[in-house]
Amino acid sequence: MKKFLLACACVGSLALSSTQSVNAQTMVTQSFQDFMISDPYYGGETMGATGYFQHVSSNGKYAVGYDDSQINFQLGGAFLWQASDPTELTPLGLTYNRISACDVSNDGIIVGSFEQREDEETNAVAYPGWCTVDGEWQQLPVPANYSISQATDEDFTAEARAITADGKYIVGNLGLKVGEKEILEGNKVEILRDAPVVWEKQGDSYVISAVYDQLGQAGKNKLYVDGELVEQADSVTFTQFLVNDVSDDGKTIVGVNVAGTGGFNPAFIRDGELVQLFNCGEEEDNEGEEEDETTNFNGGHIFSIDAEGNMYGYYVDADANQMYFVYTADGKLEYTDDLYTCGANGKRFKRAEQGLNPAYCCSADGKVIAGGGMATDEITGYDYNYPIICYDEAVTSVNKIDNIRKNVNVKFAGRNLVYITGEYSSADVYAADGTLVSRVGQGTPVNLSGRSAGTYVVKVQTADGEKTFKVAK
Repeated sequence: MKKFLLACACVGSLALSSTQSVNAQTMVTQSFQDFMISDPYYGGETMGATGYFQHVSSNGKYAVGYDDSQINFQLGGAFLWQASDPTELTPLGLTYNRISACDVSNDGIIVGSFEQREDEETNAVAYPGWCTVDGEWQQLPVPANYSISQATDEDFTAEARAITADGKYIVGNLGLKVGEKEILEGNKVEILRDAPVVWEKQGDSYVISAVYDQLGQAGKNKLYVDGELVEQADSVTFTQFLVNDVSDDGKTIVGVNVAGTGGFNPAFIRDGELVQLFNCGEEEDNEGEEEDETTNFNGGHIFSIDAEGNMYGYYVDADANQMYFVYTADGKLEYTDDLYTCGANGKRFKRAEQGLNPAYCCSADGKVIAGGGMATDEITGYDYNYPIICYDEAVTSVNKIDNIRKNVNVKFAGRNLVYITGEYSSADVYAADGTLVSRVGQGTPVNLSGRSAGTYVVKVQTADGEKTFKVAK
């Protein structure tokens, strides 16, 4: 679904705007088009990073993304950026064949999805999940009617899509089984509803706090009409609500409501109530016509909500015009000449900003903007996205980047993988008893699968001599 979103976002002209923007002279643009990730799942093969950044933490310390086009499907494409090491990307969970990273909190809680399988003979099942920047993925609880058949599809159908800045609430989309229908004699298929789910942190884990599988009921939905939100007496057709973002207090979820006729209606959920800014896909009774005519403008999306409560999005009207808007915190709909995808401290960031296309998200102070770019593969001729991030020099102490790239560090990811960053020639890994268990070269991670739990010593050969690290499995 995100691929549709980005394709639509590219339509229309992007004129200059008088809206305040960041000081370009203090911003550094970091492209990862040529950044290579080593994939131990496929024998250590290195592949270019594809996809784009989905979200930046409110404090600007982290950004995460993944490849939802599945160009590098075996890689999963999920990656982490950290302001402390701004020229590097850290892969997230390459031991999983399918993985996404959609958002990250201020203290480094990453949310997305990952697959699990009992063995190579069984189908993998994707579950919504979370992890810390240096920890393993944890499964989020799912309702009893969670659709396993949908979760086995080769797509990111079950995801934790957004997390509040403080990490208290997680919001995502789950395919829920609401019935069955017979398509052929003896053959039944599930009737599914893609509903938003809210998880709340309790202690060191998360529990389900809300399942919005009955959105749009009469008296519980509103439509923006002539400057006001008007309560609707009739129920709204609801088949899907796709989550894009959540407010810092967890009370407002923004995205799109997919109507029964297929219209994509920019909408948000507040206090369990569905609010649609535009009705792009319901049926209208046209006088003089023999039958009701379906009006489907193909709609749009609300991309994000900023710390002040402003929402940013677009829709396509009946004449196929791309209309850009900001729904302000005080409930006013502003039409704009440019498509804005996020905002911070009174600034609005256009879809094309600081060399990003799209610029998809930003920190609360506007000093970190993340998204992607688009290029064409010379061999296949296909277009693909690659991650790009822009940041203020003060955020990362950019004058120290050269030293950062040279400095060697060891990071343990998941149960088995040890990543070595920086400049070095080789690395030897020893068990606690002094036995050499692995020797790798520059850029190759250490795979400790099949090794017993315990402490391992990593000796890294650099131009300045040997450096020693300890990692615990």
